Amino acid sequence: MRRGDLIEVEGKRRLVCVVKTVAATISDSTSYEQIPSNLDEVSPETCRILCCPMEDWPFVLAKPKVDLGPIVGVERPKPNGTLLPLQNLYDYVVGEPLRSGGAIYINPALSLQSGERLVVRHATGTQSVVIPKGFLNLAQRIQRAKTQNLPEASVYDHLLADSMGDREDD
Repeated sequence: MRRGDLIEVEGKRRLVCVVKTVAATISDSTSYEQIPSNLDEVSPETCRILCCPMEDWPFVLAKPKVDLGPIVGVERPKPNGTLLPLQNLYDYVVGEPLRSGGAIYINPALSLQSGERLVVRHATGTQSVVIPKGFLNLAQRIQRAKTQNLPEASVYDHLLADSMGDREDD
């Protein structure tokens, strides 16, 4: 069991938040509880690992909006204009449940396409997120970055960028 795993404990889905030597903290996004960190090994009928959404599912980024509060739901607009609520821990997983934004991992079984819109519901408001062209999971994004042919920057290029004020960390 690892941090970020989506598990099923006694028929209920939970997200593994913290794993220590003896215990793991799991959450259903409304409450936290602790279970033995090796429960999936000693009692596979009670606890089974489904996947790791942070690695296996594509994600979108919601802009942090502190005044709106934490993310409490995600909805998908239907063609007729109504909103279809997505089910937490089945259709989506929020990377940091207590934050007001950040990564939202979307189950690939939903077959979302580039350009589609999701409505992210916060405690005190909503925001809209558009599915980007590069709607990929983490492994796919790393592979895509490795295959891009970017020209190697020389030391001179870095010095020139620094003197011209083009540094990214300013």
